[in-house]
Amino acid sequence: MQSDVEKLETLLLTKKIQLNVAEKVKLSKLFVASLRKEIRKLSTLLELAKHKNI
Repeated sequence: MQSDVEKLETLLLTKKIQLNVAEKVKLSKLFVASLRKEIRKLSTLLELAKHKNI
């Protein structure tokens, strides 16, 4: 069973891959900006989760 931290790491990696693909195929700037914002929030959440698990 995956821990919450592992789930967040997996989700963050998935979003980073989506961003990479979105940039390469030149999807809308709004969509790319939205993904970047989501990645920033997930990164912050992941850092908080890691800090609490220590």
